[in-house]
Amino acid sequence: PEAELAEIWDMRALLEGDLARRATALARPEDHAEVEHALRRSELEAGRPGWREGDLFFHETLYAAAGRPRQTASVRELRETCAVHVADYDALIAETPRWLADHRAIFAAFRAGDAETTARLVSTHVLEAGAHLLARRRSSSAAPANRVLDRREEGH
Repeated sequence: PEAELAEIWDMRALLEGDLARRATALARPEDHAEVEHALRRSELEAGRPGWREGDLFFHETLYAAAGRPRQTASVRELRETCAVHVADYDALIAETPRWLADHRAIFAAFRAGDAETTARLVSTHVLEAGAHLLARRRSSSAAPANRVLDRREEGH
């Protein structure tokens, strides 16, 4: 169901970008402090078991300032669907430097009050993660077929 997964990533990008835009527009200084704390936590947990919880904490702390719990819950559900259907979801750990840089840029735009940039950065961040995982999924599903072909070629 690659098309379905691609659709889910697109939905996430739309919903998360919207949450980021709203959160940035409504953020108070205490929200900035909370998101900065979440950023630091995600940086500490990056590359370690449990990194996904730190990543989720960063995103959900950012989105909390939007005051849209149902939309945030929908994003969480879509995120879990992605994790269940992409067995290699933890492969994102290999992209740790990139997603940490993304988080820092997202936070900088959030703190600066630039709602459009925050939304764009979040949407791009989500879509790039989805593209990376879908590409890995394609290559891993093609690998067994290639091994079968390689064995046939060896026998001839």
